Amino acid sequence: MGRDRVSDYLLSSLKSYFGSEVGERLADLLSKTGITCFDDLTGDIPEEILELAEVDRASFMGFLDEYGPQAIIKLKRELSALSSKIGDLESQLKWARERILSDVGTRTSRRANLRREIEAAIGILDALARSVRLCCEPHSSIGEERARNYAEVLDRVIERLRNISADLEGLKPILRGLENIKSLLEQRPVADDLYHLISYSVSSLSDLMRLIAEDTSGSKVLLWENILLKSELISALCRKRDL
Repeated sequence: MGRDRVSDYLLSSLKSYFGSEVGERLADLLSKTGITCFDDLTGDIPEEILELAEVDRASFMGFLDEYGPQAIIKLKRELSALSSKIGDLESQLKWARERILSDVGTRTSRRANLRREIEAAIGILDALARSVRLCCEPHSSIGEERARNYAEVLDRVIERLRNISADLEGLKPILRGLENIKSLLEQRPVADDLYHLISYSVSSLSDLMRLIAEDTSGSKVLLWENILLKSELISALCRKRDL
């Protein structure tokens, strides 16, 4: 009976870290010693295996740090740090809202309130995009648990923006885009696709900030067209992923 092959995840990780040729060779050598998954890598790896694969021990230890069991702990710490940052942003938003509500309800104060809300949303989405970039394999699907966590973060952003959408027409297409991204998360999209979709939403919100501040009608028309274009792009990309 032939020996077991290494798991697809271990093979993919080896090729990603060492390159296709060295990764394949190292995977074949590991399988000959009965090592087929990351759990088997908790013990010592024979030096001759690394020599035959032309991989030094320092590089292999670096691989374990990035992809092995310790990497899972690292990702959990990063997600915890993201949650903490979101909590800080929400505290800042609460403080900003209380300050604004204490002012006279003039047009200037309403505009300041809109800016603060949008800035908070941009901050949360920026943190979310960094998490996708740091914690996920670019060309792999988002994990089920992580997809749920990201959907919860998007829910918070959508709720806050919806609360001010009655005062700002430009938020409606952006909200549609965020809702499309949240729905797409149920299908666990590829990390790189999710990162770009979130980045388009951040860019749209930045355009909206400038739209609020602009006085000339020509600039407002251009910014409004940019917002609509990015909203349509997000919808098209989400529909393409559905097919």
